[in-house]
Amino acid sequence: MNECLGILSLGGKSLGRGGSIFIIPNPDSEPVVKVADTESLFMALEAIYYLTVIFGLPLAVFEYLRVKRKEKQDRDYETYNSLDEKYLEFQQLCLSHPYLDIFDVPDANPVQLDERQKKEELIAYTMLMSVFERAYLMYHGTSRKMRKSQWSEWHDYIRSYCARANFRAAWEKSGNTFHTDYQNYMERLMSGIATNA
Repeated sequence: MNECLGILSLGGKSLGRGGSIFIIPNPDSEPVVKVADTESLFMALEAIYYLTVIFGLPLAVFEYLRVKRKEKQDRDYETYNSLDEKYLEFQQLCLSHPYLDIFDVPDANPVQLDERQKKEELIAYTMLMSVFERAYLMYHGTSRKMRKSQWSEWHDYIRSYCARANFRAAWEKSGNTFHTDYQNYMERLMSGIATNA
C-alpha cells in the first residue's frame, strides 16, 4: 500500500458515535484503522479558536490604531488645507484691491480712502478676522507637536496685524461678532501690543 494518509469512507457511514476513520500507514503490516471521536476533534478546534483570538486580538488592535492615526492625519490635513484656501482667498482680495492697506506688508504711505473704500477695507479685514478665528479654534491649545507649531506661526501672523491701526479700527467695529474665546484672545493680544507700543 502507498505510504500516505487518507480518509476511508464506508458506504457513507461513520464508525463509532460521530466518528471518522483514518488510515495510518505502517510499512511492516496491514493498515491500522483508528477512530477519532468528536470530543477530540472539538478540543482541537477549540484550541485553534483560542490561538486565533490570542494572536488575532493584538493584530486587530494594531489595525484599529493605525486607522485612527490615519483619520487624525487626514483631519489635520483638511484643517491645514481649509485655512490655506481661505488665506489664499484673502491674498486674492489684496491683489484685486491694491489701494487698500490690507496686505501682509503695510504700505509705507497708505492712500486716503473714501467712504466706499473704507467699507471695502472693513469687509476685507472682517474676512481676515474670520480666518484668524478659524485658526484659533482649530489650533489654539492643542497638544500635538504639528498643531502647536502651526498655531505658533498663526499667532505671530495675527499679532503682526493687531499692531496696525486700520486693523484695530476694523476690530472695534466688527470684533464683537466672533466666538467669545477668540474675542478674549484678540483683546488680550491688542492690549499687550498697546501697552508695549
